Amino acid sequence: MWVLLLAAMLGAVVVMWQRSKRGTLGTAPAGPGMEDGMLTLSGVSPRPVEPDQKGQAFVTVSGTVEGPSTPPTQVYRRLVIDFAERWPEVGDRLPVYYKVGKVDSSWQLGSLQPPAL
Repeated sequence: MWVLLLAAMLGAVVVMWQRSKRGTLGTAPAGPGMEDGMLTLSGVSPRPVEPDQKGQAFVTVSGTVEGPSTPPTQVYRRLVIDFAERWPEVGDRLPVYYKVGKVDSSWQLGSLQPPAL
């Protein structure tokens, strides 16, 4: 019984770890107090010469998040992206979602709306 409990806990940790590594745009479940917005980039770190062993790279971005019920909010974050993806540039507008009232600490790349088919 203890072995099954330990295996279930280990499985949950692995799933949460894998989900936290996603740096690409995606969709998120719409929860109470969540809202879609746009991030306009005003600063982007230089692209490294080579990716890491996983084919990823760190990028530090800064910009302004705006949304339907949110005033423009300055944000800053270090992200992990696939090195093969287009490197972000100043002026890019990226979809984000965030908790209303806590934009600076809760924003994530992506959208609450599923992509149109």
